[in-house]
Amino acid sequence: DAIIDYLPPPCPAASTSLSMHAFKCVYDPQKGFLVYVRVYSGSYQAKTLLLNSTLGLQERPSKLLQVYADSFEEVSELGPGSIGVLIGLKHTRTGDTLHSPYTKEKPVTSSQSTGLAIPPAVFFCSVEPESASEEPKLAFALETIQREDPSVRVRHDPETGQTLLAGIGELHLEIVQNRIRRDFRVAADFGRVQIGF
Repeated sequence: DAIIDYLPPPCPAASTSLSMHAFKCVYDPQKGFLVYVRVYSGSYQAKTLLLNSTLGLQERPSKLLQVYADSFEEVSELGPGSIGVLIGLKHTRTGDTLHSPYTKEKPVTSSQSTGLAIPPAVFFCSVEPESASEEPKLAFALETIQREDPSVRVRHDPETGQTLLAGIGELHLEIVQNRIRRDFRVAADFGRVQIGF
């Protein structure tokens, strides 16, 4: 009943233009960025040009995969209601909407695909690499984490000259800090967690 009540149906009466929602982005050291998508309408052919309507940018995936537990299978097409993984997207983030750049028809969206309502990130701490050689690794880690998790914010404070890492809670920031050290192998120093009122 919950599936019928809450998930958008890929019915034939709906629009035939392609519309997909990127509901999860994950960085894999071997495959690169994996963008998990759900097709809401139309069908997607592998390696076809896409328009990220959230950012207003065109993207061309290099591979289309279907996921079976921890294994991936390359496929040529995803139909309505299907879930798949796109590889090779350069800018797409969690929560973005993708559709065909060639259609004049308005793409189908759901409440989930119209953007995520992210609460403000009020917990923050400073972050800096332990050495100059760690700077590029830290920059890559921060950019990757922001693509995966839209509630993480990174900004430069012009008054102090510090890079500030912000999240929605102390535990959230602790998890991000651990990922930077463990998953990305960055030697970085983090300041005390503070709250912006």
